[in-house]
Formats: sequence, C-alpha cells, structure tokens
Amino acid sequence: MSLSGDTTEVQDENLLAAAVILRFYEELDVPLVGIDDETYLRGTQVFLEAQAGTAVRGRGLQNAAYWVGIRQEFHTAFIKQRAFRFNLSCCNYTTYKTLEPADDFTWANRVILHCAEALTYCYRGDDHNAEQYDRLWDYNQKWYASKPPTFEPIYYQPPDHSKDEVLPQIWYIGNSQVTAIQHWHLARILLAAFDPKTPRMGLIQKRAAANREAEIKSNVFRLCGIALSNKTAPGLITACMGVSMCGDRITDGLEQEAMLDILIKTEETHALPTGKAQRELKEAWDWGP
Repeated sequence: MSLSGDTTEVQDENLLAAAVILRFYEELDVPLVGIDDETYLRGTQVFLEAQAGTAVRGRGLQNAAYWVGIRQEFHTAFIKQRAFRFNLSCCNYTTYKTLEPADDFTWANRVILHCAEALTYCYRGDDHNAEQYDRLWDYNQKWYASKPPTFEPIYYQPPDHSKDEVLPQIWYIGNSQVTAIQHWHLARILLAAFDPKTPRMGLIQKRAAANREAEIKSNVFRLCGIALSNKTAPGLITACMGVSMCGDRITDGLEQEAMLDILIKTEETHALPTGKAQRELKEAWDWGP
C-alpha cells in the first residue's frame, strides 16, 4: 500500500501480483454478503490501471494478474450491485473486444470483459439505453455461438426430477472453460434482470416477467450444476455469487435446499464465509429461525 503512491513502483508487475493475492485473502476474511471495505481491491486498482496498457497486450505474470484483478472487481461489484470501477478503455481495439480466432484463455477473458461491461450498463445509474443493451445482448449471443469446440461440455445430463434432482451435470475439459461459461451465465442473469424493453403494464408484462424469472433461474441452476460437476474452487465461488443474488427468487423447497447446499459446501470446502448469505436466504424463503 505504501508503494502504491510511487510512480515507478506502480509499474512493477510483481507488486500487481502481490496486490491481487492480498485481495484474495481479504475476500476470504469477509462474508459473501456483508461488510467489505475493499482495502486491497483499491490497492489493486492503482497497480492495475498503471500497468493496464502493457498487461492486456502482453503475456506472463502481468497479464495473468491483470485478469485476476478484473475478475475480483467484477465479483465484488456483482455482489454489491454497483458499477464496475476499473477503467477498461485499455481493452479497446484489442483482441479481447473481438470474436476472432484465439486461444482458450483469450476467449475466457473476452467473456469476463463482457461481464464487466454488462455490469456497468446495469448499475451506472443513468437511463438504460436500449441500443447499448442490444449491443451487449448481441455480443453475448455471438460469443456463445462463436466459441471454440473446446468450450462445449464433454458430458451433459439434465436433472432427473423423478429422483428429486435439481441441477444438471455439465462437465468441461478445463478451468478456462468453466470460468468462461459461468461468467457467460452471470452476464445472462444481468441482461435478463435489466432488460429495458420489458413491458411495464398489462397482461404482456406478466408473461414477460415470468419469462425473465425463468431465464434467471435457469442460468443460476446451470451455474451451480457446472460448479458441482467440475469441483473447482473458483467454480463454486462463482456459483455462490449467483445463489446469493438470485436465490430469493427460488420458491420450490427442493430447489431451495439445492441452493443452500452450494453455499454450505463452498464454506466447508474452501473457507468462503457464506453464513450471512445462508441466513438471508432462509429469511427470504420464510424458513424461520
């Protein structure tokens, strides 16, 4: 933190990586839904923005630390329902804004960038422009349609409701694919929740609202199915984000138990504090003390 005011030191990629690691431990010290003063996230922002121009065009430690920092900011902003605060202009006119052929890591980072832009659209506070929404939705659709074959599931099995199953099994070949597809689902949740073209009144409004809730619910279930199928720490933590923000929309008791189980498993396995999120969901579901 003391070096973040030094114009020379803020260019050190090792300090950027250190700030990202410190922010990781800070995330584990606060509840999933609770007080987070973002001390090290602000420190990360200083180093990240100082090195952004070279980081997005490079490889190695600096590039990796940059994208982890972007994900950390996105996760915090998503949970706190606020706009993305990091400056992303350095990504303009780069491969991360296109759908051209690239390696799997680039494809994953493209959708993370898309998530950040969707979040900014949703929470920036001014009028929601339908034209900008259409551009975001169009990119979301095209990213999924254009993604490499390596991003297709290697195994998929829908839930067997006769066996009281709620979540699908969706296996992917690696962590990049899990991260990318989960963030694609988070973007879908945001865009469904903030669609400016949803009717405000009349019978059509009721149908549109029901379709929106079904879309959000479907994406949350797939987030959780991916997390449980692939058993990665980032996957479970990302699923917890969807559950904590959208779980109150779940009304079926069996489905509620499945959502709660995601929070419990993640805390038990990876030490992410989810107790407050569990209590808030139980209260929203009227489960009693």
